[in-house]
Amino acid sequence: GYLVEFDVIKSFLALLSHENGDVAMSVVNVLVELLDPLLLREDEEKAGEEEGKELSAEVRRRNVGLLARTFVDGGGLELLVSNIGRLEENVEAEAKGIEDILTLMEALLDLDRAGVLQQTSDNGDEEENKSVSVVALLCKQTLFLSWLFGRIEKKNEIDATATAPTSPVVLKLHASEVLSTILQHEDYSMQRCGVKLSCLPKYTCAFDDLDEKPAAISKSSKNDVEEKDEKVDGMEVLLQSIAVYRKADPQTEVECEFLENTFDALAATLLREDNVENFVEYQGIELMLRCLREKVHSGGGALKVLNFAVSGSARSVSEEAATNITDGNIKGVNDAYKKACETFIQAGGLKVIFPLFMARKGAIPCPALCSEAGSNLAKRAMSNSAHKDDNAKGALSKRAKKAAHARKKWLAEVEQNVIYIMYALTRYIDEKSPHDAHARLLVKFVEEDCVSHYFVSGFTLFRINHFTRLFL
Repeated sequence: GYLVEFDVIKSFLALLSHENGDVAMSVVNVLVELLDPLLLREDEEKAGEEEGKELSAEVRRRNVGLLARTFVDGGGLELLVSNIGRLEENVEAEAKGIEDILTLMEALLDLDRAGVLQQTSDNGDEEENKSVSVVALLCKQTLFLSWLFGRIEKKNEIDATATAPTSPVVLKLHASEVLSTILQHEDYSMQRCGVKLSCLPKYTCAFDDLDEKPAAISKSSKNDVEEKDEKVDGMEVLLQSIAVYRKADPQTEVECEFLENTFDALAATLLREDNVENFVEYQGIELMLRCLREKVHSGGGALKVLNFAVSGSARSVSEEAATNITDGNIKGVNDAYKKACETFIQAGGLKVIFPLFMARKGAIPCPALCSEAGSNLAKRAMSNSAHKDDNAKGALSKRAKKAAHARKKWLAEVEQNVIYIMYALTRYIDEKSPHDAHARLLVKFVEEDCVSHYFVSGFTLFRINHFTRLFL
């Protein structure tokens, strides 16, 4: 509280505008230490042990929230976004500065999600504080999303330094984590802030030297350049990042985690109908089906993306189910998700999804060896669990149990996404759907494989197991 009371934060904000980038980065480094969410967790654990010697966990939580809120309200987010643009990754000290800014942004997002920034009002403005999240401010007042997409799109020229703390590979991974966190926030998914990904404004840095101007060019070519460069297509960036792994698995843990973050970010954006339209237009459904046909690691994330692309949000599903069903037909269906379902069938999605729906093991995408679920340890643990009795299962090491759990989680997510995709298809596809989509869907249920005794018994057990886990 003293940092706010004695206007230290105002001094920090002023120093973030300093023409010397080293000064600004020193301030960012201090703020990273002061606003680390882990400090609050440690205080909560020690709350009962050293009572009276240290500030209580509640007081510390309030002070951190006040510090963070004062920084945000003073324009700290805008200053951070401006500073990140004047740093060069090929300079070690400046690369460390980029990492610190991303860490600070992540800390502010975590504190906001935990409700810490809302417990700061002493003057009756708490309701106003609650109404504006850090994500909303970043989307409305800064070009941070555009910078993140630009960083993710940048190719890593040097992979040999991937283990360095501030290597380009690590910075790209960190940028994907922050981007995923922002896009999964309800303020963006519910369209309370931000625009669709295909038309983000181009990132510009306030510290750029405006005196240095390019050579004169003709008006026509100038207009062409402006029209091309003034927008950032985030949807295209995400799809291109995934397309790299449509045939091959990621080779390192960093690559694997980056791919998972990209899938999470893309899936979250599809809760907005305007993004679904662009996803379908950019042949995103075809790309996801290609990943599934190859049965590579990206197939697991592709199923999740397809689930979001054809299903929409759970809230819209429940509302329409309760209010928009008349004479057996759904009225007022979301056109974007209906078109996505029709495109899915037209692109041959039924041939891909039905083997998964019938629980055929050969159709399940395989997790990469560099992932925990696809490691040899996970395979051995699952094999031992399947062939040994309960006493032998207890002999598995903690690492083996963790790997086996990751494998089971992977398979459960595949199963869940497949069921939701099938539900969306049966919900949105009707007799008016083009390309005989309705007939093609119904035919799949009466094919020889589907009406066999083997399928009926296995399918019934498959559904019972799923719904048992769902309601436990």
